Amino acid sequence: MDQFGTLTGGAMTAGQLLTVACSPEAELAQLRRLIEADPGLMLRVLRVANSAFYGQARKVGSIDRAVAVLGIDGVRVIAAAACLDHALPRTPATRELSGALQRHSLCCAVSARIIARSTAPDFIGEAFISGLLHDIGCGLLMLVDSERYVEMTQRRLAAMRAEGPLDTDAELQEEHQAFGITQWEATTTLANQWKLPEWLAASLTRDGRAVADGGARQPLADCVRWSESLAPELGYPNDFQAGMLVCGPTDTPLGEDLLQQVVEKAPADIDELRGALAP
Repeated sequence: MDQFGTLTGGAMTAGQLLTVACSPEAELAQLRRLIEADPGLMLRVLRVANSAFYGQARKVGSIDRAVAVLGIDGVRVIAAAACLDHALPRTPATRELSGALQRHSLCCAVSARIIARSTAPDFIGEAFISGLLHDIGCGLLMLVDSERYVEMTQRRLAAMRAEGPLDTDAELQEEHQAFGITQWEATTTLANQWKLPEWLAASLTRDGRAVADGGARQPLADCVRWSESLAPELGYPNDFQAGMLVCGPTDTPLGEDLLQQVVEKAPADIDELRGALAP
């Protein structure tokens, strides 16, 4: 699809940075070189390193220092945010839906990280990245045909409010008829083009989130699905997707204590990161 070719070209540095940062062999010097090749990424890295979220007493003025402050996990976050930005159209028709998708995605990322600290401590960074990118396919469909996507979303929202939850399989079939590809297929195509690590690509696909890499990463999949289910309560519903939870909620209940942690802590983390991660 031509739109994906354009997207991939414009976002190549961010995608490459995310791939390298997710590699077990990633080195800070290699990440620094990739960041310095893109002025936009340089500015974002410095802004995040100087944000209240990282609480530095002195101003961070160099990429070397910023990368040291952020660490590999922090660079992953910035790269994933840049990837999401490149996957969203910037047209008047889609401004509202694109903004809603970004806010919802950040909410899910923050919530997934909080949940992972208790339920999947080996996957805290991965939970944030997966939460941030889990709905990137919706942005890709907006790029394919923004007007059609807006019309479809408006129709879905009206149907949901009048009749209740939508038939997900029927809606995905309609996506394929309208765009030639579903949100999940679009995500898989992009993950392959960007050569994202297997665990991340799997967590962003419908089947991957359902089976979680043969069960080995089920806690990661649960973190993302819990966070998506909690997003409306935190004020960040997925109206751009008409409330569809395509993989459904996890069968494992989230304990009341952990639920309370998310409700209490997530809003402040979201506010601190939103401005720092902005393009």
